[in-house]
This record gives sequence, structure tokens and C-alpha cells, in this order.
Amino acid sequence: MPTKRLIRWSGELSQKLGGALRPWLPGTPPSKRGVHRIQSRLLVLGLAVLLGVAAATQTSAKTPALKPITGAFVQLDGTNLTWTHQQWQQELESMRKLGMDTLIIDGVALNEYAFCRIDSYPIWPNCGTEDPLKTLLSISEQLDIQVWVGLYRQGWEDQTPPAFEEFARRCKTVADEFWDRYGKAAPLAGWYLLNWEIGNTAPLDNIGVKAYLDVVPYLRNLTPNLSILISPYFTLDITPAALEEGWRTMLPAIKPDIVALQDGVGCDRKLTPDDTGPYFQALARACKDSRVRFWGNVETFDQPAGWKTATPDRVLRQIETVSPHCEKVITWEYSHYLSPLTAREGWKDLYDALAKLAREEAGPHP
Repeated sequence: MPTKRLIRWSGELSQKLGGALRPWLPGTPPSKRGVHRIQSRLLVLGLAVLLGVAAATQTSAKTPALKPITGAFVQLDGTNLTWTHQQWQQELESMRKLGMDTLIIDGVALNEYAFCRIDSYPIWPNCGTEDPLKTLLSISEQLDIQVWVGLYRQGWEDQTPPAFEEFARRCKTVADEFWDRYGKAAPLAGWYLLNWEIGNTAPLDNIGVKAYLDVVPYLRNLTPNLSILISPYFTLDITPAALEEGWRTMLPAIKPDIVALQDGVGCDRKLTPDDTGPYFQALARACKDSRVRFWGNVETFDQPAGWKTATPDRVLRQIETVSPHCEKVITWEYSHYLSPLTAREGWKDLYDALAKLAREEAGPHP
């Protein structure tokens, strides 16, 4: 706001207030000097108020709104599968205290074991509860947390066409058996696909894309009311424009409901928060045109530092960068990097910073 306009407005304000005050001045009618003195003081006051408003407006315009992290992946493995029902209760309650309402389980079967009671695979032998998935679903329903369930997980070693065909087959089998046993009574919001994610872009005859093209229609037929979430990644080997162009081809073919783009800042792809904005902006456009919801998946770990919990400053910069472009911010991963139960070095600093952000977003209680 121009300074001359502020002075003119505050002068007009002082004239009006001075005139309004004149009938209430005690004693005899005030002299012109007295009125001018009042008006001068009001001029200074009005100018200060207007300058303060302008400064606050300018500051808010420059400071982007940070969306709090409201969802998280949980990877089931030896770190948390041994937990009891009480420990899982503590875990999910700690998520809820951060304002998280979304839980994404990255997979319910790995290699030759399952983490739930299905027919095709025996349950992992060292579980702390009779059925970890049943426990998670029950507590999530109690805490009003929406759950997306990942299916079969496999390693990255074998990336041949037969391996991906088998991978797709196992995903469909797990989906069938999981849905028969849990789905109709569980608070499920959707499925998470797949453990192996598409990097950058790929042609439709790519073996990974073919796995999506096989599994997604199968899940649509099995559970038409559940959404399908994918979480692809990108590298600096591709430009934002090329990423957008590639996904404009893949999105209408794969037909996911939600794309949660990994920001890649925590892994060893040499990405920084300053790199990611144009990529998120580009994919957000592609998703909007395909009517696909777009989330940001910020990484709260530091792989180059030895898989440590990331620093609060770095994660807040990540959130600041992706927030303008996505509907919701989630993170990989909770149990290993943010959990009070795991208590990895640095977790408390990051947890407290995210709690503060969540409180600021919620605003003061009435």
C-alpha cells in the first residue's frame, strides 16, 4: 500500500475522529490549538495502525501456508510387528495427536509370510498380537482414522516380466482373501498400490505399468467404492515438463484416484526442498486435468546420514515447498522415524515441530 495513500487515509480518519470527539470535550469549547493537537495525535495513531495492517498483509502474502502432515505410511516389519495391542494403541494415539487422520499400511504380505490371517500365506511367527491387521483396523476405527491397505510386497531384485506378472497375481490373491476376511467389517478407505513404484515416467508397455494395468481394474471390480492410491517418485534425470507430459499419458490408462508424489528429499537421489516445487506443480496440473486427487508425500528420514530421522528445519522446508500444490501432505514413514515407541534419535524434535504446526493450523480453541 503506497505511503501517501496511508497518510491521506489516516488524515481523513483523524479529522473525522476529531470532529466526533469535540462535543464530548470537558469544559468550555476547545481552542483550535487543542483540537489540532488531538487531531495530530490521532493522525499518528491512524498512520501507525494502517502501516501495521499493511505490514501484516505484506508478510502474510510472502509467507506460504504450511499444510500439517495429516497422514503417514506405516511399514510392517520386525520393528513394530512384535508390538502388543496396547503399544499399537499408543502408536496410533501419538499419530492422532499430530492431527493425522490417515494411515497407509504399505503391505500385508511379504515374501512367504503375511501380517494378517489369510489363506495363501502363514502369519509372521513373532507377532505381538494374534492378528496385527485386525488390531490396526480396530484401533483406527476407534480413533476415526481412515486406512489404506497395501497388498503384496516384493523386493527390487528381480525386475523381469515374469516377476512382475507373478507380483500382480499375488496382489490380486491377497486382495481377494483380505477383503473376504476383513473388508466388509473394516474401516477401509482404499488400497495402496504397489510396493514397486513407477519412477519418473514410463511407456504403457513398461513391466511395472503393466502390473498396475492388471491389478487396478481387478480392484475396481472387487471393491468399486474403495479408492486407489499410488505414490510415484521422480529424479533430477527428468524435467518437470517431461514428468507432466508422461503422466498425462499414464493417468488416463492407470486410473488411480489419488497420486501422492514422493518428494525424494530423504533418500539418495540428491534432491533438496528447493528442487521439488516445479515437479509438484507440474504433476498437480496433470492430476487436475485427469480429475485425480493430488497429495504430497514428504520423506521424514535421512538416508545419506544413515537412515536417521530428518531435522525439523529440513522437513518444514519440504512441507513449505509442496503445500501450495497438493490437497494433503502425508509422510513416509511413521513407525521408524516419528514414533515415540521406536524413539529413533531426533524423533522428538521433529515430532514436537510437527505438533506445533498442527496446533497453528487448528488455531486457538473457542
